[in-house]
Amino acid sequence: MSGRPIDGVAYMILRDDLPGARAVWASEMFEITSDLLPTSWRVRDNYGTGVSISLVPEPWLDGDFFERLDARDETAVRRFRDEVARLHEEEGLALDPWTA
Repeated sequence: MSGRPIDGVAYMILRDDLPGARAVWASEMFEITSDLLPTSWRVRDNYGTGVSISLVPEPWLDGDFFERLDARDETAVRRFRDEVARLHEEEGLALDPWTA
């Protein structure tokens, strides 16, 4: 299956075990298991048109955050890991020690 959304909705998945590894997948491939919205997440209107919005952790809103994460920039990697730890904590989930 391609990452093209069927209903106009797609999710980007960020793997916490491989900082910077991400892919876009159609929403039909997911099940929402929690109705909690993490406290640090913000809504971003990607193009100022309301057509494409993202829910993004605030520490990742820097314009070049993902490029720096791909380049293994220490600050970006730390921000990524800190936010993953916060998300786990808010959900009451244990953080995998291999990804901490």
